Amino acid sequence: MNPPRGVSKTLLQPGNGRDHPRTGDTVIIDYRGCLYDEERGEKEFYMGTQFDTSQGRGPLKTEIGVGKVIPGWDEGVQQMTEGEKAILTISSDYGYGQSGFPGLIPPDSGLVFEVELKKIIKATTKAEPYS
Repeated sequence: MNPPRGVSKTLLQPGNGRDHPRTGDTVIIDYRGCLYDEERGEKEFYMGTQFDTSQGRGPLKTEIGVGKVIPGWDEGVQQMTEGEKAILTISSDYGYGQSGFPGLIPPDSGLVFEVELKKIIKATTKAEPYS
């Protein structure tokens, strides 16, 4: 079963309300990823079988908006502010699509992530050489 197309965000805990990550910024995120399961219902945010978590490993540190993570994360995390905790519901075309992720995520699966944006490290712009 798949959620509606695209990425939707459900706020669990507000962040600072002003600092959004932009393309190229590095983010530090705690997360839990589950398969979308319509039978779990809205009260459980449709969170089915868990396939990944940062718990026990420590937060994930990654660049955002540059294709290092699934498109649903690139889009959804940029809608968050530092300190925010949210549920990102992601359709398969914004996740792993028709390929899935062998052994963990079946083809064409919707995904649900509980995400906490702990910190944003702004990308530095390289100065143009003086001519």
